[in-house]
Amino acid sequence: MNVIFCAFRSLLFYMILAVTIVLGFPIIFFLALFPFRVRFAFIRSWTCLVRNLAKWICGIRFKIEGLENIPAGPVLIFSRHESAWETLAFSDWFPMNGFVIKKELLSIPLLGWAFRVSKHIAIDRGRGVKAMMSLIKQGKTRAQEGISLIVFPEGTRMAQGEFRALHKGGAGLAKALELPVVPVVHNAGGCWKRNGFVKYPGCISVKVGKPISPEHIRALSIDQLNEEVLSWFKANYPTEH
Repeated sequence: MNVIFCAFRSLLFYMILAVTIVLGFPIIFFLALFPFRVRFAFIRSWTCLVRNLAKWICGIRFKIEGLENIPAGPVLIFSRHESAWETLAFSDWFPMNGFVIKKELLSIPLLGWAFRVSKHIAIDRGRGVKAMMSLIKQGKTRAQEGISLIVFPEGTRMAQGEFRALHKGGAGLAKALELPVVPVVHNAGGCWKRNGFVKYPGCISVKVGKPISPEHIRALSIDQLNEEVLSWFKANYPTEH
């Protein structure tokens, strides 16, 4: 499709997205007074709206396989990270959840406040061991509250089809929390480039794997768990839109 036409549609998408953020901010501010379950219902509705805007305006569709693999109760979602699209989709598909995010995101105007009133865990990656200890402490609190956590173990958005060794933080969290780990892989980077403004039409393929049990995780080292997840990512990566 013509790049100029795609760019025009992308501009329209971002303009409407900005409107939803500005209009939604007072609601988020008000909902901060309510339990997280109420806040999460609003967050889920907003992310569903934005995902549909991407579909209606930019032609970004999706298909998902394996939702039946998600167990009841809090879990850790270990996901491939290629774009912002998955951060919009996952709130809708998975149990009540929060993301493990970098602390810098809290400084984004408006969105930063929304992050603060959600149950995301913001970490300062420059603090090393202290950051890991904080992550585990907050992760245990989230699990006790019945909240699942979504982790991007690659640590940053990756180009479509590109892989790298996984960071130790996610695997360390899995061993400390002793929760099932559900691997998720997708190819969103083909439609929603990691550093690109233009959105391209297509169908994003998402695959949810079978959970890795706490018993199996306990028997693995951090490196072995990362190798297992990365191997699953590579073996199940969608090759077509």
